[in-house]
Amino acid sequence: MDLDEMLKTPHGKATTVAADTVAADEWDGYIAEFIKIDGTKYSASDFGEFKNEVWVPKTSLSLTYGGHKLDRKPLGHKSYGHIAHLQGSRIGPGDHKCHEGQKDIACLKTRDKYDRVIVQEKLDGSNVGVARIDDEIIALSRSGYLADSSPFLIHHFFDAWVKKNRGRFVNVLQNGERICGEWLLVAHGTRYELPHEPFVVFDLMRNKHNRVPFDEFLSRIVLGEFVTPTILSDGPPVSIERALSLLGDFGYHGAIEKAEGVVWRVERSRLLDRNKGNSGGRQPIVDFLVKYVRPDKKDGKYLKEQAIYNQHTQPTNR
Repeated sequence: MDLDEMLKTPHGKATTVAADTVAADEWDGYIAEFIKIDGTKYSASDFGEFKNEVWVPKTSLSLTYGGHKLDRKPLGHKSYGHIAHLQGSRIGPGDHKCHEGQKDIACLKTRDKYDRVIVQEKLDGSNVGVARIDDEIIALSRSGYLADSSPFLIHHFFDAWVKKNRGRFVNVLQNGERICGEWLLVAHGTRYELPHEPFVVFDLMRNKHNRVPFDEFLSRIVLGEFVTPTILSDGPPVSIERALSLLGDFGYHGAIEKAEGVVWRVERSRLLDRNKGNSGGRQPIVDFLVKYVRPDKKDGKYLKEQAIYNQHTQPTNR
């Protein structure tokens, strides 16, 4: 059967539409992996093979989609990992707590004058990425899969948005780099009336998981005129209580219920040459990130019903 569409909607239903029928059926199930091929026919053996009577997906595909080679994970790894939680933060499946020493540096006392603590609002949406690979701009899900192969409709919307704004990403990204951010088109656990576009950028990555230092991040992101999370503090350590006070009930991105939480970004000025000491100069590196999520926050509570789209504005000069 020629399947034109098989997409899982934001509220959890997968709709399959067949080109050679007039039927549209809802399928209540879980898709482990979804690959969209349009206008090309492939056999099942192109995607996987039996090993010891068990079907195993192939890790590398020699297929093309839209004239480009199709890879399950173009980066070969996830687009973004997980940030450790501070004590008292709401922890979900797969999350972990930070080391006690990291908490002390971020919230109590830095090691010395070469530590810098940047505190920003944490936003509640879908973690996505945009990579530049061989001069192609590619939209990705958090797990590193192609956004337009996702079973979730919101990722297809993101892919279309990235294509529309391709030039902005070209202005920022060099080959081998990727932007990571929050796609806020659909409400997950927090509703917003966004005073800006629905994509907010929080990291610029090189190679696998090397974050670009904050000042360079800001200077690069502005080239694409992207929105970044509001800075609550920059410099000294900030306690959880103080950070939440700076955040306020609704934060700074249009939340119409309590804002999700806060992220601490700790950078360190590192010696370029230990033998020369300070005379050899220093450069900043991103040491670690930690976060705090409100304990009463419920993940994905709005994804269990009909999709709720966050209101947002789009600049008229683009």
